[in-house]
Amino acid sequence: MKPKYTPGPWTVDIQGASSYVRECQTSPFEKGQMIAKTWGETNARLIAAAPEMLEALENALAWIDRSHKYGSDMESSRLSCLLDASGILSDAIKKARGES
Repeated sequence: MKPKYTPGPWTVDIQGASSYVRECQTSPFEKGQMIAKTWGETNARLIAAAPEMLEALENALAWIDRSHKYGSDMESSRLSCLLDASGILSDAIKKARGES
C-alpha cells in the first residue's frame, strides 16, 4: 500500500529559533521539501522519526499476529499481554494513516 504521506526518511533542519522537518536531501545543492515547522527541536525530532516509528509499529503488529496465528512457545500470560498491545498498535497505525 502506497503511503498517503511524504515517505521518509525525514530530517531536522534547525535555523536559529525555528525547527523544520524536511525530506532528506536529494542533492547537496537543495534542501528537501518542508514537511512541518515546529516549536522546538525535540518536537521536530519526534515528527521526523514518524515514518520509521510507523514502520516499526507495523512490523511489531505483524509479528504479534503471526505469533498468535501460528502458535508460539511463549507462555500464555506473555502472549495475552502482546495481544492486548496489538490493539494499541493497531489504533496508533490507523491514526497515523488517517483511518480513525
